[in-house]
Amino acid sequence: MDRNETIDAQAKGLKDLLAKRLGLRRGTLARRVAKAGRRLPAGVRNDISTVAEAENMAQNPRLGTRLDPKMTHGAYERA
Repeated sequence: MDRNETIDAQAKGLKDLLAKRLGLRRGTLARRVAKAGRRLPAGVRNDISTVAEAENMAQNPRLGTRLDPKMTHGAYERA
């Protein structure tokens, strides 16, 4: 699996969880986290924001090479 595909799969999984648990079905991952606000603990919010930022960076070929897959995976697992 490619690095970008992995990040996309992680983002999709978090989007599905936010839709299921909080009813946030529209928008990007960053938008959904902002909309959730204080309904999420601060640590979880930060971890999901890390994955959302990695998702945006992965779309750019030059920025995508700067991603740290271990950091992104750790944030995904904690969230």
